Amino acid sequence: TGSHRMAVLRPELLTQSTLGRVQGFSRQVQILTGQPPVEIICRGFTAKDACEAMSETLSKSNPIDSLYSVMDPLAIGAYYAIKEKGLQIPHDIAVIGTGDYPESPYLDPPLSTFNQSQYNMHEEAMRLLFRQLTGELSRSTQIVIPVIPVLRASTQRRPENHHKERNIEKAQ
Repeated sequence: TGSHRMAVLRPELLTQSTLGRVQGFSRQVQILTGQPPVEIICRGFTAKDACEAMSETLSKSNPIDSLYSVMDPLAIGAYYAIKEKGLQIPHDIAVIGTGDYPESPYLDPPLSTFNQSQYNMHEEAMRLLFRQLTGELSRSTQIVIPVIPVLRASTQRRPENHHKERNIEKAQ
């Protein structure tokens, strides 16, 4: 999307899954931009917690232009804070979440998100169960299930237009 100042929105308490998401995103941002993403840390896991953390971040002088939320409910709270500040999604801040919650396609604009294939997860769980039942597997194991990007309007902006418009706004 032509983003240069990326942020990750996460709860203060991280699960193994959310920690992996934060680390993976941070690693890729560092590779792509040469700098780590801004970390926006919420007190909890609710949209209200995310709205408060996002509002605080947006009141600072170092603006972000894209946001990755490790959970869709946090992205919902971020939406409210972004709009309350008079900013537009995705024009000013592109937003993507994780989980593809049922509400995600109904946000304004619809939220882009990452989703794990439930089919792959169930298939792998059955394989592991059968391996354990047959004695082929005797200890816990870790399986990585690929994620599927569900791209919607919250990340669909044209990079060249985005930068031209922002430069015009700065000049005014």
